[in-house]
Amino acid sequence: MSQRIFISSVQREFAKERKALAEYVRKDAILGRFFDVFLFEEVPAQERKTGTSDIIARCREWGLPDPQWQIEDDDDFVMVMPRPQSSVKSVDKSVDKSVDWSVDWTCDHVLSILKTNPRATLDQVANVVGLSVRGIEQAIKRLKKAKRIRKVGGKRFGHWEVIG
Repeated sequence: MSQRIFISSVQREFAKERKALAEYVRKDAILGRFFDVFLFEEVPAQERKTGTSDIIARCREWGLPDPQWQIEDDDDFVMVMPRPQSSVKSVDKSVDKSVDWSVDWTCDHVLSILKTNPRATLDQVANVVGLSVRGIEQAIKRLKKAKRIRKVGGKRFGHWEVIG
């Protein structure tokens, strides 16, 4: 089930940015899977309505919560579009699963490299796995915490020992 994103602004100078943002969400492999973009400019001119009641009707049509209006500290009158909590949780769970899979994949690759070459440097492991040194440091930190590897000896002449 995809969630709808409404991209809008009354400022004409941001038209390119709105369109670029909509295209980015639509073409991104993950975002495009979870979000359906509504861009006001793509609605034919004869169907465009901009009154308050039209905004509320459009929100209801798209299954969004009704907008709220409030006065900011500097006396600006603003419309606030509340985000449905259920969509955030479901996307967060999907992203968490993707992150967990990615971390597991990285850790497995680091383990296999260290099994074959216990004296591999972080740079060497990063080159083989295709991640940054920082990403490899995080994977090693996880592996050490899970007691799957340990460092034997010092920094210069030490080596990694894969446990289990």
